Amino acid sequence: MTVDEVAVRARVGKATVYRRWSHKIDLAGNALDRLYASIAPMSDTGDLVEDVTRLHTSLLEFANTPEGRLFLRTSAAESVRDPRIARVHREARGRFETSMAVIFERARTRGEIPASAPIAWACQYIGSFLVSPVVSGRPTPAVAKAAEVTGLLLHGLNGP
Repeated sequence: MTVDEVAVRARVGKATVYRRWSHKIDLAGNALDRLYASIAPMSDTGDLVEDVTRLHTSLLEFANTPEGRLFLRTSAAESVRDPRIARVHREARGRFETSMAVIFERARTRGEIPASAPIAWACQYIGSFLVSPVVSGRPTPAVAKAAEVTGLLLHGLNGP
């Protein structure tokens, strides 16, 4: 991505882009935040299983598109290649995981999960379960499998 390409796509001058984001890396971080918010809106249905299933559904819908697979593959490769990109990606993922943690904190307050539940690990897992199949060329789970993916996260191999 270049600032010139962003300016052309946005139909603005390059100076306009730089007025908003003084560095390309800041633009990339903002773009990641917006992407995460658009592909994985956080629900509040009052039920942990429903909220996490909706989140998994959104993520699987994205990951099962050519653009989604390309984003996951490229971001993994570029994060390994360039430590600056890794930092931006890690920081954006951290903000995304913080917003996801709210779902689990609400569930904890409602008594749906124990106080000792490893919320941070669950949040890391939710985004990460898609990267391995995409990078290795295997299929991601179908959108119809979102409830099964949620069951695995929330109940492990013992089932619901």
